[in-house]
Amino acid sequence: MLGAIIDKGPREWQVIQQRGGNADIPLEGRWIWSTTEGIKIYARVMTEAGYETVVPWTRCELFGDGQWRCCLRGVPAGGPYRIDACLKFPHELEHAIEMRGDVIHFVCVGDLYVIAGQSNAVGYAREPMDDPPEFGVHILRNDGRWAIASHPMNDGTGSIHEENLEYFNPGQSLFLQFGKMLKKELGYPIGFIQTSLGGSQLDRWNPGQIGDLYHLMARLIREEGGAVKGVLWDQGGGDALSEELSSTYLARFEKMVTSLRQELDDPGLPFFTIQINRSLSRSGAETDRFFGMVREAQRQAALKIDGVYVISVLDCPVYDAAHYTAFSNLNIAGRMARAVLCEVYGRSALYKSPDIRQARRDGEKRLLLVFGNIVNHIHIFQTDAGKLPFTVIDPAGAIPVTGYEITGLASILLHLGRTPGESAVVHGAFEADPSPYVPVDLWTFYPMLSFYDVPVE
Repeated sequence: MLGAIIDKGPREWQVIQQRGGNADIPLEGRWIWSTTEGIKIYARVMTEAGYETVVPWTRCELFGDGQWRCCLRGVPAGGPYRIDACLKFPHELEHAIEMRGDVIHFVCVGDLYVIAGQSNAVGYAREPMDDPPEFGVHILRNDGRWAIASHPMNDGTGSIHEENLEYFNPGQSLFLQFGKMLKKELGYPIGFIQTSLGGSQLDRWNPGQIGDLYHLMARLIREEGGAVKGVLWDQGGGDALSEELSSTYLARFEKMVTSLRQELDDPGLPFFTIQINRSLSRSGAETDRFFGMVREAQRQAALKIDGVYVISVLDCPVYDAAHYTAFSNLNIAGRMARAVLCEVYGRSALYKSPDIRQARRDGEKRLLLVFGNIVNHIHIFQTDAGKLPFTVIDPAGAIPVTGYEITGLASILLHLGRTPGESAVVHGAFEADPSPYVPVDLWTFYPMLSFYDVPVE
């Protein structure tokens, strides 16, 4: 084939991570012509929609035996763009004649997000929901190609990596809606690198353990330029199985976060996590304890690790034992988008759930719970005391909650069946399937974060 041939460069539909509002796009290729004398190769960036110049014809460097390379600098966040190459040679009309060159269509510059975790990160919702694909929200498919993002987002058709190949057909995901919301607010494209796998435990995401999914995630990020804007993480149910897994979750999660940040040379890479939702199929005192420990580890991660954020989804229904409904996915997408807009882009957005700050005695048989992240007023919808999601325990056993009062904008006073002894602790909505009557902020209506083993002062 004659002309300027592009061998290395972005792929159609690819979203390139912008830095400071723009991106540099390197190209490399070959040229073939009937003569070699005076050949020049150029490349440029155009808009797909209006044939307008974004980066004008840029002369490329020739090297080797018929090879060329260049870097198209300062391509602004936006798109889709078209990248053209052309060949020119000495001619009285040199600046008017463009000989044939390759074209790359639908290239975008925007922000990249990694999707990681287990089945709710994959998306398993089954019921019909209006959540169409949208130009400018794209995904790196498992076949190694970029495409417009659409459900199912972890489609295994033609997969070139076995690590995150689903055993069951996935369904609707929360992240398509999330991407559309970000694109609308930011005004430029959003791209996804999908690495999640249903049922995966944290050891597969930890480079110090099995680590196969971690290494896939890191490799895909490197192959796409080595930088992403954040990691969207929904995982934990697979580790609420044993004392060892649940008690070490926080340390192992922190190891993963630290390792990926070091590998990408991005010490502030944000992680946005979802505290694991309810499980309807698993029950029992041990299981409840393991769920409580993992949820507490997720809550503590946001308190102790800079750049880690967590949202609660306790009010979001599931369609089977553990997977969000399509309606829940759209709801969670909004919470996740507001979290990202606030913490990454500095927008004024409310996303934080009420979070326990203190549990202290308030006279005999009374326990005051004080919450943070309250915008308006904490509220429990006039719930009966017996349905409250709070469990108070001391060495003598569980202490009944006989009543309660909302005593301030951010506090709930529990009336107890007896005075708590030494070393008493309180849990909140910690069970595998906790009470649905969870306190909310009366402005945002976000449910509180689950907590476990908070000491009574």
